[in-house]
Amino acid sequence: MAIDGPIRSLRRALPRILIALVLLAGTLAVDPGTPAFAAGQRVDVRLTDTGPWSAFLVGFDQSAVHSVTYYVRDARDHWRHLEPVLEPPFEAPVKWWEGDTRGYQAVTAHVKLKSGKELKDPGGWHWVKGAHGSPAGSLRLFRNADGTTGSEYRPDRYGDVISAVEFWMRGRDGSWSEAAAGIDGEEGAEWLAPLISAVQPFAVSVHVVWPNGSLWVDPTRYSTTIDEAAGEGVSATPVPTSAPVSTLPAQPEAATCGDPGAHVYHPDRLRVLAACVAVSGYIQVIRREADGDDHLLLKLDPGQDRYVNQRNVQAQLGDLVLEPVCVNSVTQADAVAACNGYVNPLRVPPVGTHVVAVGAWMLDLDHGWMELHPLVALVATPVTAPSPAPTPTPAPTPTPTAAPTPTPTSAPPPPGPPPAALSVTITQSVYGFLAAHTLPGATCSAKAVFPSGTTSRATGLSATPTAGGDGNVSWSYGTTGNTKPGTGTHYVTCSLNGQQETASAAFTV
Repeated sequence: MAIDGPIRSLRRALPRILIALVLLAGTLAVDPGTPAFAAGQRVDVRLTDTGPWSAFLVGFDQSAVHSVTYYVRDARDHWRHLEPVLEPPFEAPVKWWEGDTRGYQAVTAHVKLKSGKELKDPGGWHWVKGAHGSPAGSLRLFRNADGTTGSEYRPDRYGDVISAVEFWMRGRDGSWSEAAAGIDGEEGAEWLAPLISAVQPFAVSVHVVWPNGSLWVDPTRYSTTIDEAAGEGVSATPVPTSAPVSTLPAQPEAATCGDPGAHVYHPDRLRVLAACVAVSGYIQVIRREADGDDHLLLKLDPGQDRYVNQRNVQAQLGDLVLEPVCVNSVTQADAVAACNGYVNPLRVPPVGTHVVAVGAWMLDLDHGWMELHPLVALVATPVTAPSPAPTPTPAPTPTPTAAPTPTPTSAPPPPGPPPAALSVTITQSVYGFLAAHTLPGATCSAKAVFPSGTTSRATGLSATPTAGGDGNVSWSYGTTGNTKPGTGTHYVTCSLNGQQETASAAFTV
């Protein structure tokens, strides 16, 4: 047949083809440009609960390694490479949140040896389940003193990485909508939404926002019930039954308070709840702040619970915060411009005075409590306790009186010396411990502001010790490894005989 010739030719050539393939395979096997991996050489990833993960080599003689470049593939098959690592132990941080975590991520490496050879993907890819990037945590609802609902989310992991938390609420029709932006309580350890609804919502959930803007939706099961232990029915402003009750002040027109942002530094940290309100109560605390403002705590008269929330109860004695701005010298750098050329003429009466306060009602987004800020008027309004009903008295029986006997009178005693001027000096300022010296008998409070600008809520700082005979006071408080490194500030405020002074000192985290 016509095809017999080609077939016979192919049969004769077949041995030569097979020999050529064997020789080619041997050449590839010994090609110095394609080194083989040693047994056990691979890439591994160390998972953490804070910050980035860590990629590292296993089974390598590190003295023979010149550099390592790690590669990361996210759950959407997008690759990115990390900066080359040039020194032992050749580890690199894997910022897992920079990619899509809704699935498996892969980590591998190109290892360049000092011999000039390069090993690609030693041991294959190392797979990491995306669920390891979940912050998980707990979510609860609480009832504010005015009957509104707030919520708190506490992540179990990666609190130092979270950029923001969105609180979402489900309505009657089953649809979800964003209800509030969370307030970072303390270095990501908790996120608070003081007010998410005027009534109890059907359900609340959270979306965690990573630094690149991506979301982790529903890291914990949504919450549907009020946490009764969180303060349902708490009266934020209890008043002793013997205290006089004043008539609540009439509400002013909005124009009375003027511009709510006037002479307020960083006004975007405040949310306007009402442009102008009037409240009444007793001044309990006066603090002088570095931003030039005074912080007053006002124990509200009954019937005004709506002006405070759960954070006021937790952090401000249940009182409403009043802030007359620019009443003192400013020592806080970013607050100087707001008070430049302006001195507030408002005068603050002493602690214990009953007043009517007028100002813009605000939610402090940095701290979560409610306040009047700026305060535009503060008027002392003495309250008279109700007189008891008169009781009949028997007619007096006349009795003879003896002539008065004159007695010698003595001159009144000379006035005592004026009270010593109050001063405060911080003697020790380290992360976790604070000590100060002041006059004996002075009552002092302290706070710590982290490098991030948030204020510590550590229990140890809630104490208000009275200085002993040596004038010394101190506070010890808990620390956490999640705190952002940098320089923070301690503040100590002491009060004695109507005087008040504040000192500050830096500390390093």
